[in-house]
Amino acid sequence: MCNISTVGTRPAPPILKERVNIMLKFIIHGKAQPQERPGVNARGKIVKFFDRPNTAEYKHRIQAAAFEALHGRWPRWSGPINLAVVEYREIPISWSFKKRNAALTGTLRPISRPDIKNIIWLCEDSLNKLVFIDDSQIVSYDGTAKYYGELPRLEITVTRL
Repeated sequence: MCNISTVGTRPAPPILKERVNIMLKFIIHGKAQPQERPGVNARGKIVKFFDRPNTAEYKHRIQAAAFEALHGRWPRWSGPINLAVVEYREIPISWSFKKRNAALTGTLRPISRPDIKNIIWLCEDSLNKLVFIDDSQIVSYDGTAKYYGELPRLEITVTRL
């Protein structure tokens, strides 16, 4: 009888060339930050684009959460990918009990800014070259939505199809 100890060893990384649906889900707590227009720094003929500080900080939060969900490995998935981004916004304190209840059940949905497409854009840029090779691999956004919730958060689910 062989006694094999697995203490201190890491499991082998999954083989990602198989066509098995692999899902990665993680949550970023707090108010969602949409992608802002890039800043421009021009010196003579050299023009450089950069992310605004709020956008850069939120991108870093998304990347850190994704890296933690990946358990420290960068698989860079190949093939088609579905990106689902669900934003939960905080319910205003001034709302009545009836309106608050409607918001919590999903009957009342947020229609104000920021647009969901700007939040998706930020998530795509953050996960590019970390979870997938290129954001052109994203073929669908099934499950993307905006809701009201008790706590503001952003739930991101990446599925390899």
